[in-house]
Amino acid sequence: MYCNWLSRREGLPESEWVYPANEAAFGDGMMMPADYLRRTGYRLPTEPEWEFAARAGTTTSRFFGSADTLLPEFAWFSRHPPKKKSDAIDPADPQRTSPVGRLVDQGARTRRGGAFPYEAAMARSAARGTITSLPTNRRDNVGFRVARTIR
Repeated sequence: MYCNWLSRREGLPESEWVYPANEAAFGDGMMMPADYLRRTGYRLPTEPEWEFAARAGTTTSRFFGSADTLLPEFAWFSRHPPKKKSDAIDPADPQRTSPVGRLVDQGARTRRGGAFPYEAAMARSAARGTITSLPTNRRDNVGFRVARTIR
């Protein structure tokens, strides 16, 4: 719905929208149009597009390199995350969101599998978490990016 709202706001014709204009069509089993990557409406990026953007042209595990020792300069992450839900939380570790841009002024700050309560290994563009969240679930540490095909 957000992507369609952006497409409408930009004045793009419905024939270029990726998602159905009728919100009642959203749901389980919804299929993308065969030509969705050629349409110019806003959409969620494919996994390869997302990773390409997140890596900022690099081939390392993170846009600044691979060393975990540099991570505190670029990302909030948990150094000692609980292994089970019943484990105690280390009060010195970040267990909440933080304002964007407080660490350094770098262009892209992205997250696929990581967030503030996760360990360093998850704070990389190639990290993937479990796929148990449904689009209707709400999470306080998950966001999204939009993409658009330009012709």
